Amino acid sequence: MTETDLPRSFPRTIDAAVDRVLELLPAEARGPLREAEGDGLTAFHDGLGAPVRDELGAWSGNADLLADSRTTDAGDCSMAILAAASARLRVPAIAPDLPVTRTACALAVSETCVAVGHTTGDVDLFDAATGKRVWKERPADGPRGTAIVVGLTFSPDGRHLALSGAGKVTVLDVDGGETAWQQPFAQSEASHGVRLTFSADGQWLVWGDGEGVSRLRIGEWHRTRLKLPFARGHGAVSLSRDGRLLAYRCNNDTPAARAHPTMTYVIDLASRRLFAPVDAPPVPGGLRAIPPRFSAVHDDVLWLGHSKIGYLRYDLATRRFEEGVAAGRLEALGFHEPALPGVWAAQADVAVFAARAGSRPGQSSGGAFFGVVSPESGFVRRVEGGGPAALSADGRVLYRVVDEGRPLCRGVAVDA
Repeated sequence: MTETDLPRSFPRTIDAAVDRVLELLPAEARGPLREAEGDGLTAFHDGLGAPVRDELGAWSGNADLLADSRTTDAGDCSMAILAAASARLRVPAIAPDLPVTRTACALAVSETCVAVGHTTGDVDLFDAATGKRVWKERPADGPRGTAIVVGLTFSPDGRHLALSGAGKVTVLDVDGGETAWQQPFAQSEASHGVRLTFSADGQWLVWGDGEGVSRLRIGEWHRTRLKLPFARGHGAVSLSRDGRLLAYRCNNDTPAARAHPTMTYVIDLASRRLFAPVDAPPVPGGLRAIPPRFSAVHDDVLWLGHSKIGYLRYDLATRRFEEGVAAGRLEALGFHEPALPGVWAAQADVAVFAARAGSRPGQSSGGAFFGVVSPESGFVRRVEGGGPAALSADGRVLYRVVDEGRPLCRGVAVDA
């Protein structure tokens, strides 16, 4: 790559810089860069690194790019870009040869597979290692407008894939795509789909129904329902690691939601009694419509997204909020009251949420992007793009539907 190979418009983020580098990187140079990790990347410092530093603005005071690479040194910035490019090359594109589609609306990721749900009710399963499609099924077949796949999620062992759509909840066997269990919604449940969650041991599938919570025993395929006096509509749910506690966030329009600051209650499933309502946060507002999430690595810790703060850690032992995490860094990267998280990694406290540049008063309008956040460590990463997204189980790869053209889905390595 020569200095004239790269256009002069400067990318603001590492991810955008990688897009630029890989677009113009000769095919014969991709293999060596793909295989280079750690100290092996130093071989590129004076060769490929020089035009990267020059043409992407690291030497010219590209403050946004330097900030995203967490350095003030142009050389370190270029090596961060090349490390991200190397990581990108090691993550296969999903469905690079299939026809372009604009129907993808949901993503889920296991250790070996990527699932894509569509507004047509179809689900595609891809091999994460090769990007090739394994099977295609239509479990959410129904009238037009109701077949949208919602709540797509893998069981922890990767053997089952659950989803809702077309007025029913469905569980598929990943090996072959056959339907293992399917049941229409009750009349009191939402007709368009609900969010689903597996217990950490994979024995239960749980979702908020019209009157409380439904639990499905995996393998035995026995469904039980727990009625909650404050439940109306389809509340968002999360299970603790040991499966003992369930967090339930009320639908916005219920009396319980209007009466309680966080709209979130914790239920002891063994006794079926209210364990604790989550108290008001230290900063008012910002919690509406944001589902709670039990920590994947700590017992008795509940994460709540707060659009004005970032993430709040709620200690169930003391029943107190701890300090908000990543607040200043969210603002620095342009996140202003983002739509906090729809998606968490299965085995790590890492979340991805969507935002749009220019949402803060006084900013110019811009494109959509994602924030990848580890609230435990305070790590924040901005990744350009919009649409459905999902994190690998360990939170190290963000998969997102490509906005235009092919492939259908791309994985971006993130160092969280």
